[in-house]
Amino acid sequence: MPNTLREFVSAKLIDSGIERSMETRELERSIAGIPDGRVGLATAHYAVRSAKRRDALRLWLGWRLQPRHFDV
Repeated sequence: MPNTLREFVSAKLIDSGIERSMETRELERSIAGIPDGRVGLATAHYAVRSAKRRDALRLWLGWRLQPRHFDV
């Protein structure tokens, strides 16, 4: 259980980043089955790339906010 606001925000960012990454991967798999040349396919690929960047940023920020010390 997080004790500080920093730990709470970090945990939420990591949790949501993991959840969104799984959703993005599922979307990417569903788009992979669409034949080339379909209307909107390029936009869908762009949306997936943007989502991957957003997910990576969210996870990175969540890990950066983790406390630098560990209580044993």
